[in-house]
Amino acid sequence: MPVVFERFWASQQGNSGVMFSLVLVPLIAGAGVAIDYVGWRHHETRLQGVADSAALAGAMAYAFEGNKKKDQLQAETLATAAVNGYVDVHHAQLNAAPQITFTQAPQTVKVDFSQTGTRTFSTLLSGTDANITVSATAMISTVTTSPCVIGLNETASPAVVFSGSGPMIAQDCAVWSNSTQSVAMEGQGTGSATASMFCAAGGVLNGSISFSVSPQSSCPPVEDPLADLEMPTVGICSETNFQSADSGIVAINPGVYCGGIKLMSSGTLQLSPGEYILTDGPLEMHGGATLEGTGVTIIMTGTNSGLKLGGASKINMSAPASGTFAGVAFYSDRNSPVQSSSLRGSNSLDVEGTIYLPNHNLSYGGSNSATSPAKFTVLIAGTVEFVGSVEVSIRSDFDASAIPVPTEILQARIMPRLVK
Repeated sequence: MPVVFERFWASQQGNSGVMFSLVLVPLIAGAGVAIDYVGWRHHETRLQGVADSAALAGAMAYAFEGNKKKDQLQAETLATAAVNGYVDVHHAQLNAAPQITFTQAPQTVKVDFSQTGTRTFSTLLSGTDANITVSATAMISTVTTSPCVIGLNETASPAVVFSGSGPMIAQDCAVWSNSTQSVAMEGQGTGSATASMFCAAGGVLNGSISFSVSPQSSCPPVEDPLADLEMPTVGICSETNFQSADSGIVAINPGVYCGGIKLMSSGTLQLSPGEYILTDGPLEMHGGATLEGTGVTIIMTGTNSGLKLGGASKINMSAPASGTFAGVAFYSDRNSPVQSSSLRGSNSLDVEGTIYLPNHNLSYGGSNSATSPAKFTVLIAGTVEFVGSVEVSIRSDFDASAIPVPTEILQARIMPRLVK
């Protein structure tokens, strides 16, 4: 028996296995720490996003509701409710109530969140969970940037979307979504979008679109600039199912066009100044048709009364400078059923004035160029989607035009913005 023990203690065969086992434990623990750390960083990034948006939501409530009520305590209560509401909606599992700090000069809302980072793979080294903390501060400021594209639909997801491969350029103006949904504005294509500001009342999904400036979420919605403009009384039909396949110039006068207006050739339709009411039918243009008019408003009501531009069609028109529909080039009856409008193909849209389609889902696209070289164009629809490889250029040189702009468009806006 002593010989057996001597041989056992003298043997070298198991040393490497013992040594490997001793080294393996810290290796596994170290790998566990690294894995947990990556997980904590991921949770921290997500929590920071919630904190940023919650601070913006709180700041918006603090500024707007608080200023209306002239009550500091009430303003803080409303802001706190907005922060907590955002946390609840996004199911942020905090280990303590958000810490919210207010200042008045300047007006800021600061939120501090903390969340537990549970250990999973690194429990060999320590059983204590990590504490993840983030902070965000939003400040109230005034901006004078005017919106030239507005998606009015508050429940659409999204109300403004960029899904094409071409550039969209809003020159010196803003693109706004009034949707309050989690995805109120979305960039899902491969093109680019340029504007002085991109703003959404709800959330933003940047996607793969290249934005010139980062879109902002939790913005105050833009009030409908033409909410008080009423649909005029529709008289008897001046024309029914009007169509033109003439390749020359055709002139028509204001009136009621039952069944809409349809252009099917490369000719030009000239509109005399005034109001053209299209009932239960669209403005439809194909085959390279051109529509021209100065001091014109096209009013659409009833079913199937949208815009359908295709082929190489062109519109070159301006809104009236005075009268009930001053500044309005296209107007859709908001009491009509929801419509779909499309401006597609290698068309050119040159409209000086406001295009107002509050109950339309507007799809704007093309294959070559679709520009708006008028001094200004304001595009307002229920939803707006920029599609295809089209280049869209919308100008906002309001001072250079004799056509009036809706007052709400030009008003300065109180805006929350992140400062930390």
